[in-house]
Amino acid sequence: VAMVESGFDPTARSHAGAAGMWQFVPRTGEELGLTIDHWADLRLDPERSTVAAGRYLSMLHDRFGTWELAFAAYNMGYGAMLRSIRKYNSNDYWELAHLEAGLPFETNLYVAKIVACAIVAHNRERFGLGELELEEPIRWETVEVPGGVSLGVVARAAGADAQTVRQLNPALRRGRTPPGRDSFAVRIPQGSGERFARQWARVRPSHPVHRPQVLRFGETLADLARAHGTTEDAIRELNGVEEGERVGAGTTLLVPEGRRRGRAEPSEPPVIAVPDGPRAIEGRARVFYRVTRGDELAEVARFFRVRPDEIRQWNAIDPNASLQSGMFLQLF
Repeated sequence: VAMVESGFDPTARSHAGAAGMWQFVPRTGEELGLTIDHWADLRLDPERSTVAAGRYLSMLHDRFGTWELAFAAYNMGYGAMLRSIRKYNSNDYWELAHLEAGLPFETNLYVAKIVACAIVAHNRERFGLGELELEEPIRWETVEVPGGVSLGVVARAAGADAQTVRQLNPALRRGRTPPGRDSFAVRIPQGSGERFARQWARVRPSHPVHRPQVLRFGETLADLARAHGTTEDAIRELNGVEEGERVGAGTTLLVPEGRRRGRAEPSEPPVIAVPDGPRAIEGRARVFYRVTRGDELAEVARFFRVRPDEIRQWNAIDPNASLQSGMFLQLF
């Protein structure tokens, strides 16, 4: 299955958003416990994703009873497979495959490829492939390091090439272990574990420890930089955030060590224009929220636990127009 899905490439991506050796889309990956966030995409982890794929394929086989139906459901989706069985009143994969509209053409090819690959791989001499030299398996050792540690530091401690360590850990999107965690399992080349254990105690103190901070709703990288006496560019570089990339609320970011600024003297409160309407609603608190770049009405409503139509009612908001940075929304 992995051979047909990706050619065993753990970094493979499709135009439909599927990723990894097993080509999970984000929703399926998260349902199977594969975290996808700013720092890591565990769909790209060959070990964790294979365990998840095994669980998922086992579930499909338990549900449908044959591997052909399980493979078809893996490709076309559980619900679509179930609808096809009910529509044509048959649970025979080969019968469904012969019907003109029984299964998607892509799914028919997909299952056929898996079966063909399995037959050929187990009978290589019969198919004239007996002289092929098989690739050696990739081997590694696993070490535990704290969150927020650069893979470059891990590579130096292991006496390994940094690119090799990055290739062994394709799920780490920013070249660091996710900050805010006590420990994270990192792969290093086989045979380098002893050296790593000796060197880590000496390498680690020289590695700068950066403070992890969780980005709050409505807070920008510029706000975070001002609060911690650093620059937005320094935060972007440290966290692998591209220019123009939006970082969502709840993301844990590393902040460079610097002089944390005290609270500024309170300034004059802004004057905010609000439309005619209620100034108070019983049982609710009135607050004002300053819009930041990229905010969407539905996202703001979800955070404050109100409905989008209520926000439109309380403010002069056009539902077809985009929210603009610097606007203030009146919320109850």
